[in-house]
Amino acid sequence: EDEMELGHVEKEGPDDFDDDEEEEDERVQQSEHAKASKCMQTKLAKLETAQVAEKPWQHRGEVGAADRPQNSLLETVLDFDQVANESLDQSEQQGEQAPHQSIEDIILGRCKDELWDDVICRSALAPSTFRPKAVDVSTDKSKESLSQLYESDFKKQVMGEKTNDKNEAARASARDLLAKLEAKLDKLYSFHF
Repeated sequence: EDEMELGHVEKEGPDDFDDDEEEEDERVQQSEHAKASKCMQTKLAKLETAQVAEKPWQHRGEVGAADRPQNSLLETVLDFDQVANESLDQSEQQGEQAPHQSIEDIILGRCKDELWDDVICRSALAPSTFRPKAVDVSTDKSKESLSQLYESDFKKQVMGEKTNDKNEAARASARDLLAKLEAKLDKLYSFHF
């Protein structure tokens, strides 16, 4: 019987050893990237099952009384921040005067510290002498109709027709002066910042 058991053990030993070698060879043959991707796939599978699984009622959003156990809201711990109390504590820590101090305490403290924030008087601005000129509005009827005005504008823009405008030279010089002024102002503004 001992021989049979030994023989039986001997037969199982080399076969088991060969299987272990094959598993080790498979592990060694896998690259680091393959191992990492396999690990990532298992993690993703776990996360996906957790996402698809039914959530507890606290995580489902608006839940009615019929969708949750009776008195379950009383058993849960509601954790939320109370910002109002923290802001009062911060102001006291920063050395500012607490808002609950009376005005008399504030005045006495400023007198002790000799903080006399006196108001500096400024002279009143002189009234402006600028008066805008009244615009002359003509009540006369136009000599040209609206269609004639549109036609002349079209001829000027598209066909390049020139008109006999007396003030055209003055307008062109004013446009040039305005362009120069805007360029100087742009330079000053960009130089300032």
